[in-house]
Amino acid sequence: MTLDERQLAVILQASIDRAQEMLVESGGFLPFGARARIDGGVEFLEPEGLGADETLDELYRRIGALLAGEAGRREILAATLVANAALPGPAGETAIAVQIEAPEFCRSVIVPYRLIGEVVELGRMIPEQADPVVFSA
Repeated sequence: MTLDERQLAVILQASIDRAQEMLVESGGFLPFGARARIDGGVEFLEPEGLGADETLDELYRRIGALLAGEAGRREILAATLVANAALPGPAGETAIAVQIEAPEFCRSVIVPYRLIGEVVELGRMIPEQADPVVFSA
């Protein structure tokens, strides 16, 4: 089964919404993932924290590997990998970076944001080409 653009938009928006919730709750977030299950539900993979001597990049790769295993076993239809990213440039802006993947589909979506008190102000989504991590086989 393949997903259409509307269905992929659901997991993308759910991932952005979850990142936004975490920003409001704690001012930041660790990398996490989301998966679109075969039954149509969306489920998040949120680590409790970093492992001993584990970097944020290693955590991101670990989540990607877990999702790739599920994709290889055809247990999921789509997935996202989500990270809190610093944008290049002197302004020191931050963004929610979402890699969204499904079989034969992969995009990175950057969503700049500003945290003002308990309000997260999201900027315009910027889609970019990306190389697959989860559905790479």
